[in-house]
Amino acid sequence: MFESKPDPKPDPMIARDLVGYGETPPHPRWPDGALIAVNFNLNIEGGGESSLINGDEESEGMLNDIGVSAQRGRRVPLVESVFEYGSRRGAWRVLKVLHDFAVKASILGVARALEQNPALAKACVAQGHEIVSHGYRWIDYGAVAEAVPHQFKEQKNGGQRREIGHQQHRIDQIDPQDFADQAAES
Repeated sequence: MFESKPDPKPDPMIARDLVGYGETPPHPRWPDGALIAVNFNLNIEGGGESSLINGDEESEGMLNDIGVSAQRGRRVPLVESVFEYGSRRGAWRVLKVLHDFAVKASILGVARALEQNPALAKACVAQGHEIVSHGYRWIDYGAVAEAVPHQFKEQKNGGQRREIGHQQHRIDQIDPQDFADQAAES
């Protein structure tokens, strides 16, 4: 007479920590008793984004800050110009300011972007900035076939060695296979 209801699914929000340390954060113990630590990052992505010129089926829509959605089958000059400005002039201006104030930064570089602008890649290294990989292409790796990230990983590593003389110091865009590779090595 009564239908049995399926067990409710667990609340996925319970697994997330939305409280943190609250009112009692741990003391970070910065070097020399500093009260604050600042990390400067410079993203270099121009040329690694989705674009018909790069052979993609649609323009970049997710990773631009101007609110233009992806356009399938057509170029979007407004989006392309934002990425082009960064590599053609914007990054150079930021590098000059960092140099003028003797500040080192983490360069979050898409390997494909660094390949297309070797002078910019070499300038980042020459100024002593830390190179942090943003992957080979700036795409949603969760939405591609499993083999694609491995193919890009090889291209990324080769591209960074070619353009900056070494591989990145850290990996920003996490590839789960990296963890499996590390576990197998240890």
